[in-house]
Amino acid sequence: MATIFSTVVLYAALTQHRWDLVKSWLLFMAVLSVALIGIYSVRLEVTDDRISRLNGFWSTQTLRFDQIDHSVPRVLAERNHPLWLDIYPKQGSECKALRLPLKSCREADVSWLMSLEALRIRR
Repeated sequence: MATIFSTVVLYAALTQHRWDLVKSWLLFMAVLSVALIGIYSVRLEVTDDRISRLNGFWSTQTLRFDQIDHSVPRVLAERNHPLWLDIYPKQGSECKALRLPLKSCREADVSWLMSLEALRIRR
């Protein structure tokens, strides 16, 4: 999609000498780059006592294992490789629910994560 758009805009800019189109194309590419960095920079971190979701440079959401009430895997087509895992804190906890995107993770890593008893996964 971006390649087709880029080709058309650059062709029009060169043939019609419309340099304002180049500025628009650069703005589009910058916005697309920021969006892709936001999507692909999500990391998961599991330590001895907590699980964290790190969203690029912007934010970190952490949930301690002793605060977890239960977790629910959200499956679309592959039962052993869910799209994401919703982790819910205990009632009265000030923490928010944590959603972990798993589709971009390796299947071996997802299997290991799903085997953690501390997550209290309900199937």
